[in-house]
Amino acid sequence: MRPPSLRSTPEKAFELLSQEVLFLLRMNGQHRKNVHPGVEANILLKKDQGSNRLTRGIVKEILTKSSFHPHGIKVRLVSGDVGRVQEVFDTTDQKPEKNVATRDQLLD
Repeated sequence: MRPPSLRSTPEKAFELLSQEVLFLLRMNGQHRKNVHPGVEANILLKKDQGSNRLTRGIVKEILTKSSFHPHGIKVRLVSGDVGRVQEVFDTTDQKPEKNVATRDQLLD
């Protein structure tokens, strides 16, 4: 028998699975070793937590002192915005790091 969350439709099951996979793949923003000044990152601002709207920018300063934070390392961007890192991008080729996938990549 299928679990209750998968009984509705295949599309709903895929959506739930995609959300879980995206969460697991975005864990690089939780580790301080992946974040450093000058790197491009998507951050979640406090005011945008309900909408999950991400802000992209260049990291100016790391504000979290610990090596790990479950909601993402807190940083200040060059623009002055402060938030928690959700994704880190490799600035050499403008593609997400290998452990970060976009929604389009997962749907292919």
